Order: sequence, then structure tokens, then C-alpha cells
Amino acid sequence: MLVGSIDLSSASVVATSKYDYYKSDGGEIIGGVQTITISGSVVVGDDQSSIPGSLVMNQLQNIVKLGQDPKCITVSIPGQYSGQAKIENVTTNQGSDPAWINKGEFSIELKAPLQSIPTNSFNITAQDSVTQISRSSKIEFPEDHHGYLYDTNFHKTYVIQSNETNFTCEPICQPNFSLSNVINKLSSNNNNIHPSLSRFSSYNKYGKTKSVQVSGNSATIKTEYILTPHNGKAFTDLNFSHNKSYGDSPSTKKIISGTITGLTDSNVFDANGMTGTCVASRLANAESVFSQISSRFANISSWEGIELELLELPNPFVNNIAPGCISVNNTNKQPCIKPSLSTVARSRTDGTIDFTFEWSTSENCSSSNNRISTDFTIDIIEPQPQFVEHVIPGYGTLIQNLNTRNARRINIQIVTTYPQDLCGPPPPICETDNDMINEILSKYNITNAILIKDTLTTSKRSITKDQTYIQCN
Repeated sequence: MLVGSIDLSSASVVATSKYDYYKSDGGEIIGGVQTITISGSVVVGDDQSSIPGSLVMNQLQNIVKLGQDPKCITVSIPGQYSGQAKIENVTTNQGSDPAWINKGEFSIELKAPLQSIPTNSFNITAQDSVTQISRSSKIEFPEDHHGYLYDTNFHKTYVIQSNETNFTCEPICQPNFSLSNVINKLSSNNNNIHPSLSRFSSYNKYGKTKSVQVSGNSATIKTEYILTPHNGKAFTDLNFSHNKSYGDSPSTKKIISGTITGLTDSNVFDANGMTGTCVASRLANAESVFSQISSRFANISSWEGIELELLELPNPFVNNIAPGCISVNNTNKQPCIKPSLSTVARSRTDGTIDFTFEWSTSENCSSSNNRISTDFTIDIIEPQPQFVEHVIPGYGTLIQNLNTRNARRINIQIVTTYPQDLCGPPPPICETDNDMINEILSKYNITNAILIKDTLTTSKRSITKDQTYIQCN
């Protein structure tokens, strides 16, 4: 038998072991220690060459010194324990005179870690040195959890799952013990739902908050998750607005707006605490839902608000008109609705996207054509005398008259402008414009003219035609 540097094989000793287990509130074994008590006596024979009492005192003094070292020592007790242990108490008793001269009694109490414990729901092992642990789980129904369900992707229905784990560790003779390893293990096991709340276990889970508080060898882990039975990775608020005015200048406006709040993927709470936002971005999840909204409501035909139209009657208070005689939709007054506003605002920090899609018009399609304007510009440059300038260094400028005139030049420009709310693309330039050019040439007695420039410029709201002629003599 070996206790540190002292070999007790020659001593008369008895070793006993006691196992103390730590349990959770639910009765599961989460850890424990092994207490070893070694009781014995040192006996020295009658040797004429030495003083027996002195030999007893020396051996007892060595045993007492073991208790003065707080460090763990190597212990080998055949059949009971072999490994590192810590001395808790050492007592000696020399007995009454004269027995102490040849005999001295001692007792050594050791504490050693357990080698293993039964499997538990916390996945804790004996090497984690946990002495106390408690865990709680709850489901909350916030005030706004009953938000609408537009469909399985556009929704705002959820509950909040909150878990809290408290534990304390007391490592004994474990130089490689790390509290962070225990925190990581319990963090990954802190997202389970209590069996009594199992009806929510099939819900989609998204991270909300996580905190770890450490004090010495104790820690508290808190996590919150958002649980939703639907597939969307973000909360969506959708608003539909339909404004319509009647009268001489009827107008219509339809708006789709909303806010998308991205949710944090549950794997953001990994075993090491928190992953980077680049791995699980709330904005990325908001973007995935926004792309579905954009494709679904990109066209006014997909506007899904509830419309309430007034009957277009001269006197809406007259109720003596037979049902079915009045058509609500007058095709001659249907407004021309075109995209008028589109805004998208993103917040990377909050993981939100605010958007507005608007279609509107202030005129009818039929009246839009009445606001097409056409401007004609004619610039006639009469023949001018031609001169040539010769620059002579050191002398000056010599002007030479060529005794001739240049050709007559005619510049014609036709600009057609269309209204802002034109239905469809601008029509191509009309043939009447060419007729107008021929009429202008004839009016100003421009004959035998050569076309030297002919350009056509088209924009979203205008068409410009430029032509240049020179008149031959």
C-alpha cells in the first residue's frame, strides 16, 4: 500500500471506502466522490541500538506531513483504488504510557474522484465533477403571438421556449478539468423541451437569446428560442391599401407594404457559445422570404387586398333603381394603373426589410392620349460668303475672299412628348411626321434638296427626329 511517498506495506493497516453520490432534483446521479479511510499503527521492536520511541515518532511525523500538502498525491490501495487522491485529514495517537514507546496509531482520510457514474439526461460524466444541477423549461405566449397567418411562409404566429440550467462543479484531483467544457456540454443540451411540453417539440426552432453567467466553479445558462409551426424563416407584416377617387379626374392607387423580420437559425447557439452572423444571418432569412413576396406581388394583378367600390351614380341616395341595372365597372373610366413607387429598406443589424410597392395613376387611359404634344423646329441658314484666313507668322492674318457662297441649309426637328402615365410603351413615329416635313420643304420653296443627316432618338417619354438638308442651286 502506497500513500504518496510513504509505503505502508509493513504497517498494520485497514482501508475502508465509502461512496457519496450527488443527485439532481429528479433523482439522477450526476457525480460523487470516494472517501477512503486508512487506519493502522506503527510498531517498532526493542532494538538496543536505537531508542524505540524515537523511531515511532519519526514515522508518525512523516505521516503527519502528508496532511500539510494540499496537492493531490498518488495512492495505490490494492483492490480498492489506484490513482490521484487528496488527503482530507490525518490523526495520530501515541497511546498511554508506556505503550507509546513501541507503538503509534494513525488515521488517514482521502478523497478521490469517481471513475464513472450511471448515464443521465444531462449527459454528464464523472469527470465533469458536477455536485449540483437544476434545469427548468417553460413555454410563453407573448401578447403578439396570435399574429395572422397569411400562408405557411408569410406569418407571425409563435411561442417562446425558455430554458435555464444552473450547476456547480467541485473538481478533485483533476488537473485537466475545464469549466468551459462543462458549459459547452450543457449548452448543447439546454435546448430540449420538457416532456410535459412535448406538443411543441415538432415546431420549427429559431434562436432568440442566450446568456452564460459564471461565478467561480458555478454557472447559469439561459437560452430562449422562438417556436413556430410554419415554414417561413421570418415574421411578415403585410398591408394592402386601395385608394380610389371619383369625379372629373378619377385616380386609383394600390399599395402593398410591409415589414419582414428575419429569425436567427437555431444552430447559432452552438456548443462554443455563439457562431458569427455570417453563418446564420437574420437578414439572409428575411431576404429568402422577401424574394417570395417580390415574385408573388411584383404585378398589380396579384394584389390581394379587399376592394370596396362605390356605385358610380349621379345621386347615390336614390334607391329606386332596379337591382342589376347598373354596372359597377364602367370600362370607359377604368384607370390606367402603372408602377409609381418602389422602396426597399434593409437593416443588417436588426435583420429587417421594410418595403413598399405602389401602383397609381391620375388620369384615364383614354384621356392620356389627349396630352401628347408635338413640337416642330425649322432652322433655315441662308447662303453666306466664304472666306479663308491665312495666318502668317511675324506678319499677321491674311483674309482671302473665295468669291462664292455656301449652300442653303435647312435643319428640321420634330419632338413628340408623351404623358407620364402613358399606358404601354410610346408608339413609333407616325408617317404623318414625314408628311409634315415634305409640307415644310414645299412651303419654303425648298426643291432639289439633298438629305445629309437623318437621326431618330427615342426615350421613355419622347421621340425626337432630326433632319438636315442642303439645297442645290
